[in-house]
Amino acid sequence: MKKLQRFSAYIFDKESYEAIMTAIDSNWEKLVYTYIVVEGGWEFTSEEVNKAFKCKNLTDLVIRARLGRLLTECRSNIICSNIASLCLSKCNIEEDPMEVLGNLASLKRLCFHSGSFLSERMTCPASSFPCLKSFELDELQNLKELIVDQHAMPLLSRLHIRRCVEMEMVPEGLSAISSLQDLIIEGTPELESRVKAINGDGEEGEDFHKVRHVKITFKYYVLSSLVMLLPLLTFFSNTLV
Repeated sequence: MKKLQRFSAYIFDKESYEAIMTAIDSNWEKLVYTYIVVEGGWEFTSEEVNKAFKCKNLTDLVIRARLGRLLTECRSNIICSNIASLCLSKCNIEEDPMEVLGNLASLKRLCFHSGSFLSERMTCPASSFPCLKSFELDELQNLKELIVDQHAMPLLSRLHIRRCVEMEMVPEGLSAISSLQDLIIEGTPELESRVKAINGDGEEGEDFHKVRHVKITFKYYVLSSLVMLLPLLTFFSNTLV
């Protein structure tokens, strides 16, 4: 297997994690694409976080396990990582990790899914995320504000905000990202109203000037709404019989 070039794995326990990460880092030197999903069967330690981000052959990483403050604590190893895609879910990150993650020179895709980030504010520092092209915020229930500082994410082409119901506005910094092509807003009514060219009051949305250079797509939860109505419809149909 020393000539292996592509590898993917779902990991559910510490023993498998140790074995697979060691093999990727030491034995399979010709790997060009490695996709690892860590399913939350245990709570990560700083040693295990360091092992993932130090692994020079790991390109795509999905973590569905509690991290707490480990990203900040493991900063020195994380900023040297070659990871190109990072997706986080159920991580319970307590402190804003963007100052650390923004140093990942190879990172092109970053996703925060449900339960990954617990705080109200997320800041992309100046000149951070030099290669990031796709950024996704998904069901971050506490997030109220995303701040994009000057020259952050200069290559960003796609921003997807999904069901971040507490978000109050889109970042002012988006207006300076000329590479941004697509803004997708899904299940977040407050933001939808703010970025419309003409909102429900017949006026330009308050944030439209920030993204007037971008294609904006709105997505709705018609299917999920119907699913929620099914028990009620079943009740009435049984009553009428």
